[in-house]
Amino acid sequence: MIKHERKELTIRIEKLDWSKGQSVLAMIRRRVFIDEQGIPESVELDSLDISAQHYVAIVDKKPVGTARRLRDGRVGRMAVLSAYRNAGVGSALMRYVIDDAMKSGLPRLYLHAQTAAIEFYARHGFSAVGEMFEEAAMSHQAMERPLHYQDYSDRIIAASYPSPSDQLVLNLARRANRTIRIFSDTLDHLLFDNKELADRLSDLARSTRDSQVQILITNSQLIQQKGHRLLDLSRRLPSSVHLHMTKVPEALAGKMLVLADHDGVLYMPNINDGRVRFEPSDRPLCMRLTEAFDRVWQRSEADPNLRELGI
Repeated sequence: MIKHERKELTIRIEKLDWSKGQSVLAMIRRRVFIDEQGIPESVELDSLDISAQHYVAIVDKKPVGTARRLRDGRVGRMAVLSAYRNAGVGSALMRYVIDDAMKSGLPRLYLHAQTAAIEFYARHGFSAVGEMFEEAAMSHQAMERPLHYQDYSDRIIAASYPSPSDQLVLNLARRANRTIRIFSDTLDHLLFDNKELADRLSDLARSTRDSQVQILITNSQLIQQKGHRLLDLSRRLPSSVHLHMTKVPEALAGKMLVLADHDGVLYMPNINDGRVRFEPSDRPLCMRLTEAFDRVWQRSEADPNLRELGI
């Protein structure tokens, strides 16, 4: 609840498709951008609206603000009717857009801010990038906001690869109390070869006598050539960090997965697709994938080349 013109306002944000919300969204944007700012309608209402995700702010059943997000994370068309400005509507919209972008697994948001709006976006975590420039005959500043997932706790159906999937790997590793299972054909350097993850898995492996890190790959050539922090870790802690090879991945073929204890899942069903599913607490899915992993693990073995290699 916020105060506005001596009234208590409740701001509700809804998601809209252009096909269903065009009249409402265009009405707000015409009044703000075309009528107030003089931007040509051909510039303001563009072909990107059809595929964008749109948002509308509603107060007392009245649409009073709007924003849109493109698939690549560009935010734009933030508009609030004049009678409802400086009342928290824009902030409510921005918070919702950020939250929705994280549920979609985007690595960052970016935008082109009008000069007067730079401070507003800065308050919501955006930073200036490069120099000011002209757009639609007005001065603008490119700004961006990285999205951080290390402590994120909601499910994501299709997170982007490699970022923020790399953050979600670390997220699961931090959640694990006893066991981490990893399957990745080449132990993907973009996801798994980073110091934070190696340190966390080292801590996990040392935490109890029952702690285990099981890493399963199908091809060791790349980590032999380039080296890998998790390969180094398996050499330092061979009793609790196990790196195995398999030539027959069975049900895991063409996939990537990370399993934390009995609940946490990071899962790429098709490595050629690039979309990653994040389930911080899905016991049935985790158990099903664990069974598939364990079947392959039982037939796998340590690669002697990795033990002997001095990288």
